[in-house]
Amino acid sequence: MAEEDLIPADVPLLLAFANTLDERSFTRHGVIHTGGDELASAAGAQQWLARHRLPAPDVLLGSGELAELVSLRSGLRWALATKAGVRADAATLMDFNATRGQVPLVLDFGESGQPQLIPARGGAAAATALLAAKIAATAALGTWQRLRMCAASDCRWVFYDTSRRGGGRWCSMAVCGNRLKTRRYRQKLAQS
Repeated sequence: MAEEDLIPADVPLLLAFANTLDERSFTRHGVIHTGGDELASAAGAQQWLARHRLPAPDVLLGSGELAELVSLRSGLRWALATKAGVRADAATLMDFNATRGQVPLVLDFGESGQPQLIPARGGAAAATALLAAKIAATAALGTWQRLRMCAASDCRWVFYDTSRRGGGRWCSMAVCGNRLKTRRYRQKLAQS
């Protein structure tokens, strides 16, 4: 069974959303990862929403809509960093908590009778609310525990932990885990 088969349906979208902020700053096989922010501009955010088939307005996102989207991502990354044992900026949490009321959701039973949270507004606000509902659903379904942020300080990539026991620390053992273990080994040799 492929690793992708082990990842619940809504999780890839949340991973893509969290990783719109790429903090990687390492070199591997001569390739420099410099990171970036796909939500740095309204145009970039709108492209990301369209690429992931999320509701996006026909006109460019307003600064308030972009701020809500970025705030939700910051809150998500803050929570994942905290779970990873990374000291996260408390101001990020305060900023998220101050704007969380701007992500309105309503309970809907749909045609199947299955309860679900859906956006109360349209456009970019609907995309932000939909992402917030998916984050809440991961907690309700028990998949939140397996959403992780890489423990490597020069990576911080968000991934879904498919390890048997659910205790994965690195986005890739072959990349981040290996770099850390090699670094520790070299330090140990230098001290000998």
